[in-house]
Amino acid sequence: MTSDADNTTEVPPETYDEQVEEGNGAAPKRGRLSAGVWAAIALSVVVAALITYSLLRIAGEEHYQSCIAAVNGRYGTASDPLTRLARVNGVKACSRSPF
Repeated sequence: MTSDADNTTEVPPETYDEQVEEGNGAAPKRGRLSAGVWAAIALSVVVAALITYSLLRIAGEEHYQSCIAAVNGRYGTASDPLTRLARVNGVKACSRSPF
């Protein structure tokens, strides 16, 4: 008294896993990444970290150079001792941090 709809052609999960392990199935097991995929992920992370580091270094250098230019613009080309001291202290206050 079973209908034709109850008869399926699906392979039970345990049989399918055995077929895949034996090499009879075409699809690999899911959830595991190959070494090549892990290498690509690691390489992407390293490249992203290097790009971020480089951009932060460039931003820090730009910040430092603009600070130096501001100090030089503030004190000009005066060469008396008090102005030189103020310029030196102004340059010491500059940092290469981009923040």
